[in-house]
Amino acid sequence: MKSEELKNMLTILTRSLEKNYFGNDIEKIHSLCNKLKNIEQKFPNLTELEELRKDIDYLEIKYDDFNDLSYYFNPLYMRIKSKIHDEEVKKIREENKRKRGMN
Repeated sequence: MKSEELKNMLTILTRSLEKNYFGNDIEKIHSLCNKLKNIEQKFPNLTELEELRKDIDYLEIKYDDFNDLSYYFNPLYMRIKSKIHDEEVKKIREENKRKRGMN
């Protein structure tokens, strides 16, 4: 999944890393960058999506540099969550169709 929001979030994170004043949270920022890059290749599940939200909220609260992250993440979050929901509904419908075919 490629999106402008994802690109903007990665830009914010990498530019902030250049300042290098985040102490122990540098690992958390690197981890978040990797998770966001993985979204481009593999669609996250609901648990991974919530972990992303938690990490973004943490960074936004702790550092002013990351105030815009949720601005970009929220639309992405809603699209991903909607897609997850659609896939779950599709699976349930297929299961119900299969069960009806057995009766």
